[in-house]
Amino acid sequence: MNLAAPARGLFPSLLDELQRIARSPYQLIVVLLPCIMLIMVSHLLSAGVVQHTPIAIVDADHSSLSRRIISNIKANPKIQLAAMPEDMQQALALVRQNKIYAIVEIPSQASSATVYPDLRSIVIHYNAQLRTIGSQASSALSQAIEVALKQEGRVRRGMGGLENIELSLPQVQVTTVGNAQQSFERFLTPLVLPAILNLLLSCAIVATIARHLKAPARPNLLSLIGQLLPYVLIFSAWHLVFWLWMVAGRGWPINGSAGLLVLGIIWLCMATAAIGAALVAITRDIHSAFSLSTIYASGAVTYSDGTLPVLNASGWAQFWANIQPYTHYYRLQIEQVSLASDAAVSGLHLVVLSLYIVGGLLIAKSLAKANKKELKLSPMPDLAFSGGREAFFSTLSSVVKTKPIFSTIALAVVLYSFYYPAAYKSQVSIKLPIAVVDLDDSSLSRSLIRNLQATRSINITERPASPQQALTLLRNRQVDGVIILDHNFMRKALHGHGGLGIYLTAAYLVRAAEVGNAVSSSLEAAMATPSTRLERTQFSRPEVNIEQWPMFDTTEGYGSFVVPAIATLIVQQTLLFGSAMLIGFRREHQIRGLQLSEFLGTWLALSLIGCFTSLLMFGYTFWLQDYPRGGNLSTLLAFIPPFAAATAALGMLLGSVIDRMSRVMQIYAGISILLFLVTGASFPQYMIPDWIIWSLMPFPSTTMVVGFTQINSAGASLSEMAPRF
Repeated sequence: MNLAAPARGLFPSLLDELQRIARSPYQLIVVLLPCIMLIMVSHLLSAGVVQHTPIAIVDADHSSLSRRIISNIKANPKIQLAAMPEDMQQALALVRQNKIYAIVEIPSQASSATVYPDLRSIVIHYNAQLRTIGSQASSALSQAIEVALKQEGRVRRGMGGLENIELSLPQVQVTTVGNAQQSFERFLTPLVLPAILNLLLSCAIVATIARHLKAPARPNLLSLIGQLLPYVLIFSAWHLVFWLWMVAGRGWPINGSAGLLVLGIIWLCMATAAIGAALVAITRDIHSAFSLSTIYASGAVTYSDGTLPVLNASGWAQFWANIQPYTHYYRLQIEQVSLASDAAVSGLHLVVLSLYIVGGLLIAKSLAKANKKELKLSPMPDLAFSGGREAFFSTLSSVVKTKPIFSTIALAVVLYSFYYPAAYKSQVSIKLPIAVVDLDDSSLSRSLIRNLQATRSINITERPASPQQALTLLRNRQVDGVIILDHNFMRKALHGHGGLGIYLTAAYLVRAAEVGNAVSSSLEAAMATPSTRLERTQFSRPEVNIEQWPMFDTTEGYGSFVVPAIATLIVQQTLLFGSAMLIGFRREHQIRGLQLSEFLGTWLALSLIGCFTSLLMFGYTFWLQDYPRGGNLSTLLAFIPPFAAATAALGMLLGSVIDRMSRVMQIYAGISILLFLVTGASFPQYMIPDWIIWSLMPFPSTTMVVGFTQINSAGASLSEMAPRF
């Protein structure tokens, strides 16, 4: 085995590789794909903040209160009144059709509850299965309704003596350091785009190194580095183009050291290249190396700690997150882009990445040197068939007997059924490390701190003496957030104009809402404690209760939200890649083109496999992981065959434009994250530019990720889902 062609020096190998990239259209595509990804992802999330989320109101009161609520909702830019159905059944149908994300149910005589509090509450029903959009809509609706209730209460009660003086509860001000606007562009783009580039680089390295598997010459470490270096430089340059666009084009600053960020980028690319070379050396098979490379690189975002924290995840999830090179790079990126952390803190991540670089290169060279056995080639499919019936059975047989295709189209589905859920096993953020600065030291502040410690989301790990010390802990990622109780916190609360500040890292938007809710509930409980001496004061709480009810995912778990969405993409991509590999093999070995009957037989066989993997994912896996399921079985069974057939057909088309089977992973693997972003599961499609949606419409996931989510969790009927056909 030779990893570097004839043993030559560093620069000759580097020049040879650059010439090969220039001559090979496929290699050129690989190094230019990042440009396409940069353009599409940066424009996809350019809207930044979610606005105009469509909602509906079911108004059974028809009073001045309901008119105030409607007026306030119309004035809120975060939400848009899209419908006013007659009853909840009509409103729920709109949710299942994905036309709205939340419902405000105003019961009859709701306005009378401002005088008679025992009457029914106003209820906000929101689609928790699309957690990001639904929860933001619910929060905006709650604010609009609360203001309307206060206005209506003042009008109806009038102002009396001291017992009716209206004081506001202390305000909770959440500041996301480095992203005050809570922009999804600032949060998601730096999380996913470097991961996409990392995946593309990993695939490019595997394809480059694996072409020398049959060469007889012994490897040379310098020539190996020379082969890897062009890709490291090219992909590092694309990273820098991305950050130049973010800073100069979009106005997002780098708050810390740009030099450390650049070093982190280069070190990440070198580590990825070294690991790719090591995987080829270990497996001695290009398809196995591609599979392993794709598994570890495609899960980089999931295990990066950038969404749900792995602090209280399973031991496996914590282990896998901490051995991922991307995790260490992303932490460095957070520290320098958002937090301006000390150089010594980020320098530790460079040390870890250096270990990957050295270890990967040494493994690649030592295994290549030691392994002198004849290369064992993976069995290839027998596709010499004639007629549709023979094509059908030959395709099924070839998929089962051929390791690269079977592992891609079937085994990968089983593996991913455990791989992705493992990262989200805890479902919610649990006991995030928080620093509390109590400058008041009053009965109210002490009661609040006790309540905070008792919540599920917060663990008070630090009690610094000053805000400066606390913010230093936050800057260096020793805590996830800082809560500051100012001097005279209790006295200001008595006068109705108090408040407290929460500072959270901008990179963790998912955690901000949970910490904010925990603080708000703890504060309200503390204000009601007799020991605070505030029980005699009447604060401006609305007499009508506002209840927020999550629909379809009542646990509001992050795993229950994201994994069902990813599941559709897993089924699609495995079937897509397997179908393309099968057709790519025919082109690689110059097997004649398929006749119509043979094409239909092959297509039917691949579609049948897609139906089985879909049933495995939506049935057994959802049951095993206890995700929302079984909403409407008949609709699910009606949609799986056309979904599988469309995916198989697209896979066969993509396979027909490549020259060999191994190109499938090399070229197409990098689009998976982009395909997920455009589905509308994490960022609404109505905020995404139309040209991006239409350009990715040939992929069934563009419509069916949310479609299958609505079927499985919301029980959408065939008529409600008909437009997705």
